[in-house]
Amino acid sequence: MLKPANLQALVSQLNHSNADARQYLANLGNTTIRQQELVGIEKLVHLLPVETSALQAVYVGYSVPKLSKEFDLLLFGANNQIINVELKSDAHYAVEKVRKQLVNHKYYLMNMSDNLSLYTYNSDANRVYTLQDDDTLESVSTTDKEALSSTKFYQDIITCQPITLPSIDQAFNPDQYLVSPLAQLTTFLSGQYHLPHHQQLIQSNILAVKHSGIFAMNIASSTGKNLMLYDTVKLLQTSHRVLIVQIGSLNSGQSYLRRIYGWQILPERQFFKKIKNNRLAHFDVIFIDDAQRLSVKHANLLMKHQVNQHLRVYLLGDVNQKERQKSQRGTFFESINQQLVANQVIELQVLNK
Repeated sequence: MLKPANLQALVSQLNHSNADARQYLANLGNTTIRQQELVGIEKLVHLLPVETSALQAVYVGYSVPKLSKEFDLLLFGANNQIINVELKSDAHYAVEKVRKQLVNHKYYLMNMSDNLSLYTYNSDANRVYTLQDDDTLESVSTTDKEALSSTKFYQDIITCQPITLPSIDQAFNPDQYLVSPLAQLTTFLSGQYHLPHHQQLIQSNILAVKHSGIFAMNIASSTGKNLMLYDTVKLLQTSHRVLIVQIGSLNSGQSYLRRIYGWQILPERQFFKKIKNNRLAHFDVIFIDDAQRLSVKHANLLMKHQVNQHLRVYLLGDVNQKERQKSQRGTFFESINQQLVANQVIELQVLNK
């Protein structure tokens, strides 16, 4: 569990050696600090008065379990105050990227408190960016000491009365952020959610594929996979005919999406029956969910259909989810286990016969 750092002590260690600074953070639970972040922290500390008590309890590089959501610096204060400071070290870093990151962080932090302040400090550009209530940015040069000292950023930090949380992991309960698109349909359909960063990367890998073929992805369960899948389908449906095939039976959420909103979702048995009878409508993209349960027999049938129809088929499954099979031949995912790399799209050339 990550513990808070004294940034003044960290800078003192850094002045002695990088190794000492890294060891200091490692003892607190941070073993992944980057050199440019250390430099940014040192410059930030020098912007503030030596007596700034908030610097004595800062969570450095906290990553929310299951979400891969990382915050560079987090300060917790009295009256449920939360201050997030992100660190950049590129003078040409796009301002819009700064804004989008802070808006994304706001989504995660606002569930914990409405006494929230979000900032980005770009040490190479010598600027501090403040996210306003309307999600726009305000910036100030850190070289103008008088202007800096009157900013909300400066005042927030020097007046913060720091507290240490019993457990930062308990404060960030990841389950409250992982919206279920099928159990929370209203929230999902209205777009009131954010994909975790690692799911954004998976989605980007899927959307980057433009040619036909069958593609497999090993995606761990309980990491927001369903939200990523249904968000991807929602994006693609604007310009493609998209089908979701559920290995097993449909649940009530899937049935509701199909009946009320016209989503194309089929259970496995009905899908393969339509393929065998040559009655499946044409689709541009097909997603097979829970594909770790897909049999080799059905996978071979799917390959033949894909070759004839020239479409994109994605098999999404978790190789660590074991399934009992009536057939001794096992599942298709077991047959390609060595090819699968977590979160990466693997194009399948040949299916086992």
